[in-house]
Amino acid sequence: MYLLDYYQALGAALLLSIAALTLAALASRRARDYARAHPARYAALAVLLAAANVVANKPPVPPEVKDAVRLRL
Repeated sequence: MYLLDYYQALGAALLLSIAALTLAALASRRARDYARAHPARYAALAVLLAAANVVANKPPVPPEVKDAVRLRL
């Protein structure tokens, strides 16, 4: 695996873990009431989940790009 693949996997894992923690926080009644009072929180969570989905489903980096990056390092 190349370094670019590790960064992609790390980015997806980070975004998904933040989204999971946010969903867990929203599971409590107090947090749900707060989120209902501030709907922008739900919008931020939707954006975060969409970003995690984009990063996780990003197509692999072509081999020629990986080789070019590796040669420059």
